[in-house]
This record gives sequence, C-alpha cells and structure tokens, in this order.
Amino acid sequence: QFNNLIRETIRLGFLVEQSSEVALGPDIESKNVADDEWFLEFLDRQLVINPPEDGDNRVFRYALAWLLGQPAGAAISWTAEQHIKMREQMDGDDCYDVTNGSRFAMLCYWARYLGYACGLSIGGGSAVVPDPTEAMARRLRLFAGSSRLPISRFFDDAARDCPVLESGAI
Repeated sequence: QFNNLIRETIRLGFLVEQSSEVALGPDIESKNVADDEWFLEFLDRQLVINPPEDGDNRVFRYALAWLLGQPAGAAISWTAEQHIKMREQMDGDDCYDVTNGSRFAMLCYWARYLGYACGLSIGGGSAVVPDPTEAMARRLRLFAGSSRLPISRFFDDAARDCPVLESGAI
C-alpha cells in the first residue's frame, strides 16, 4: 500500500525520485507543504486544469466532466457500476479508468475533495451529487480588481480556467 502511495505522489508531481531518495517536486516549495489552500489549488491543476498529457491521471478530468454532466441534483450511488452508463453517454469506448465500483468511488472522493461534488448518506449508503459550487467559488479571482463582470464573460473565463465546467474544452 505504501509503495502505491509513493508512486501516486510522484505521478502527481509532489515528489521526485533522486537516486535512492525522494525530494519535493520541482513545482513544490517547502513553505507550501502545510498550506491546505495551496495544496487544493495544486491538485486542481494537476488533475483537472492542466494534467500532464502523458500522465496516468490525465483521464480523471474526462471522467469528472462526465460526472458534472449528470442531471443536477441527481444522487448517484458511490458503489454503482457507472462505467456502463459512461460508455453509453460518451463518445467512444473509453470509460476513463472508471472500470468498476471502487474506481468510481475514487472519482467521487476526488470530485468531492476538489469541490466539484458533494457527498450524501442515503439509506445507509453513500451517494455523490455533482455540484461544482466550491470549485466555482475558487474562480471568483476572475473578478480581479472589478466587482462586476458580464455573466457571459464570467462563464467564458471560468470555462477557460477550468476545462470541465460548462462550455470548457473537455
């Protein structure tokens, strides 16, 4: 388990291997290690906004875009076999690494942590509701120096800043 954790932190760019040691990744400054807000922004960039195209996590944002495209307010079971539904609703035969209920649960955990969904307990089970409210709140910096923007410009800028949002590149 620990080896998998180390491999994932390397894939995400938190750590790099150097000989028989690990070091902070090139985009990580030691002052940011304990900064939760910085950590969340870094993960959002690595997984959603600009993941390395050759990385193992590049497909996450496609699966997240699918999740956000589900009906608003829909409570989706975390243990459901969603890959079948994904194949029906998306172009091609790719299920974006959501191959079983456990992989879908991981998508739900990440979506919730990153502010693109919320979790619910329903009848003893867990469900996810697509809800990018927290992720949108992080985009309020798009106002930069202005307290007003035309709504169309805000949505266009938000879609450019975060490709999984409505009218984004994904």
